[in-house]
Parts: sequence; structure tokens; C-alpha cells
Amino acid sequence: MMLIRSASSEPSEELQTAFTELLNSTTNRGIVADISTAPESLVPRQTIPLSSSSSSSPSSTTNDFAADLSQLQTLVSENEPAYIILRQDDIAGVSATSSSSKCIAVTYVPDLAPVRAKMLFASTRLTLVRELGTEHFASTLFVTSKKELTVEGWAKHEAHGSLSAPLTDEEKNLEGIREAEAQESTGTAARRGGHIDGGGLTVTLPEDAVNALERLKRGEEGLVQLSIDVRTERVQLASTHPTSQSRPSALSQLISSTTPRYSFYAHSGTSTPMDLSILFVYTCPSKSTLKERMVYASFSRSVVTAAANEVGISVAKKMEASDPDEITEDAILDEMGQKASGTSTSGTAAEGAFARPKRPGRR
Repeated sequence: MMLIRSASSEPSEELQTAFTELLNSTTNRGIVADISTAPESLVPRQTIPLSSSSSSSPSSTTNDFAADLSQLQTLVSENEPAYIILRQDDIAGVSATSSSSKCIAVTYVPDLAPVRAKMLFASTRLTLVRELGTEHFASTLFVTSKKELTVEGWAKHEAHGSLSAPLTDEEKNLEGIREAEAQESTGTAARRGGHIDGGGLTVTLPEDAVNALERLKRGEEGLVQLSIDVRTERVQLASTHPTSQSRPSALSQLISSTTPRYSFYAHSGTSTPMDLSILFVYTCPSKSTLKERMVYASFSRSVVTAAANEVGISVAKKMEASDPDEITEDAILDEMGQKASGTSTSGTAAEGAFARPKRPGRR
């Protein structure tokens, strides 16, 4: 199953410079960083200096860190996320080349922060570690309240093993998507184009999209693609393709390779045209912007729900890929419980669960 690649903000030159200086500094404990949206990048907000007690007692590593940690209560707010990079080593005499010069990457996403900000920081947090160099980080931590950034709160994290080692690249990419979706589904703020209702985001399909899905349900269309206007966060009809042009082998050419798409494909497993199974394909190309990736990941499940509620579309299977060329004929037939020859197989994936195409050449 192919993992969607992370399309997220990268550290700015200013943050990279600040981080390099931190690794060599004997006067600073850390950096508070933010996300700039124009252009999309991770930027330093301010440095965290050594407290007076730290400077006077450089040999006491634990006490130094505890004293400096207390500064965070005034450096972060109750409603604004932030990235916090902390050095937990004995700073005196330590250089960037020292094996003991290890940092902790803290993602602070308070419960009162706007839903969009929660998603943005959660989905980008591991990019920070990867781009600055995982070799410099001993662990990562995700916190949601200022209490967790106190000496007592930090001790609880250490006791419960909340401090985790940086993830592998593949785990990072998937974790970012899952956290973005989780932050959205548990949010409480209203959004244009939909609203939070109970356990998820509710969307309304436009009339032309409803009509297209009705035709798909009747077998008059073979492929219906929906997109999202990321400015208004409203679902819209992107394109339709008749059954004659929507053979499994043609899908990779019909789905956009530059922007994300929700594709509803009417697959016929027999010679009877009306014997249709609907396959939902979510694609998020590696060229997609961070905002596109974030919004599309959040709306994916709700679009399927809207199609079911408004049109009566029953999705038999779901597929997810980073690029359309992964949606091959073999991948589709395999997911729909058919071998390439057309004979049926006994699928093991739970109906309705997302599957991802097998890599070419590894079937």
C-alpha cells in the first residue's frame, strides 16, 4: 500500500540558521517556532535564553533544564500553537558535533486553538524534525496544554514514556495525515462549506455534483470527480466521464496528477451494465500544496457520507494513492475482488476500509 507523501512546510533559512546557532550556543536553551503562510515555511518566533539559575549552575543539568522550562509559561499562549525546540543536555561546553547535544521537538497545540491551526501544526510537526536533521533530536513530544510544559507535567511525560523517538520517513508521512484528520474530527469550530456535527465534518454537495452522481448510480457515467475550492472549502464537481471512456486501464489518465481528487468510479464486475460496484478513490499528488493536502484529508470521509446521504451512493471499496499512475487496472481489479483474468477472489480487506495500490512490479 503506497503511502501518500507529505507535502508540508519546510524550515526557512532563518530557522535553519537559528537552529545551527542553538546547537553551538552556551547562552540559549531553545527556540519557539511558528508557521508562516506567505510563503509556507517554518520560522523562528523567539529564542529561549538560559535562566539566571541555569547560567550560575551549568554543572547541574536537571536543575538547569527545569529552570529554563518554566519560561515557557510566558512564551506560549492558551490559543496559539507553537513548535518548541529544547536542548536537554548540559549546555556548558557542548558543541553541535558533540554526541550529547540532543534536542527535543515539542509540538504545542492547545485545545483552544482554531481547528485549522491544529491541523496545520499537527500535520507538519514531523517535517520540522526531518528537515533540521533527526540526528539532532533524541525525542519528540505532542502536548495540548501549558500544564504539560511545567516541571511537573514534564516529569509525568517522562514517567509515562510520552517522549518518543523520531519516526521513520514513511511513518512520519502517514502520521501527519492521521493527526490532521483527528484534529479536524474532534474540533468544535464552525467552518465555511460545512459544520462540525457530533463526530465529524458535514458537507453539502452542489446540485451539479448530485446530478452527476445520480447518473453514475444509473450507469450513465463511469467516473465522477469532485474537488474542493480551498479558499471557500466547498466541494465542487471537477469532471465527469462516460462509461465508454472509463475503463480501469484509463483511470490513471483521467484523474488529475497535479491536484487532489475524490473520484467515484462505477466498476462493472460482470457483463451486465447495471451490476455496478462503486469504488471511491482519493488521490493527493505529491505536487499538492500543504493547504490542499490538509483540507482534502479532512473532508475525505465526509464526502463519502454526503454521497450516501444525498444520492444513495453505496461505496463498496475505497482506495487511496499519492499519484494517479498508482491506480492501475490490476490494482482496481484486485481491490474489487477480481484477478486480472476477471475471476473472483476472496478479498480480505474489510468492506469500506481504505486500501492503497500495490507498488508496480510487486504484485
